[in-house]
Amino acid sequence: VQVMLVLSKPSELEEKKQLEKDLFKVFKEFDADQSGNIDKEELGKAMEKLGKKKTDEELDALLLEIDDDGSGEIGFVEFASLFGVQASEIDYSAVEKAETLQKLREAYGAFKAFDADDSNSVDAAELASVMKTMGHHLSKRELDAMLSSVDEDGSGEIDFKEFCQLLNIDWLDEF
Repeated sequence: VQVMLVLSKPSELEEKKQLEKDLFKVFKEFDADQSGNIDKEELGKAMEKLGKKKTDEELDALLLEIDDDGSGEIGFVEFASLFGVQASEIDYSAVEKAETLQKLREAYGAFKAFDADDSNSVDAAELASVMKTMGHHLSKRELDAMLSSVDEDGSGEIDFKEFCQLLNIDWLDEF
């Protein structure tokens, strides 16, 4: 039994990768202009969000301390070092896109299952049918509310992009 427990524990490498991924999500949140770097203004807002508001002088000192390449901005590797993590040079934005692409593929399979008439859109009747087979009996009002919450073009049907919004899947415009 002990052997199974040891084997089922995540390896240090897996834990490090997960920590890096988590830090990258935080980094992206602070990188307001999505430049791939955190500048002084973004750092100030981030620190304020964390309840540690800094003066301009304190921000300059912090940047000077962690900005290894002297760019005046903090890249992800420098950001991770703030947390005592020596991050790899992995392009997490590419990893994130690949994960989103996989979610989109899975969502497309579900979308095609909902789209009984193969019209590339799902109407209220198709949505009701699938929901019913899943054991969810929705009233017309609930179905209409569900559809209208994502039906951007007001067609009364949802296309794949709107379907992804219904599932709370981030849509990447480049796909």
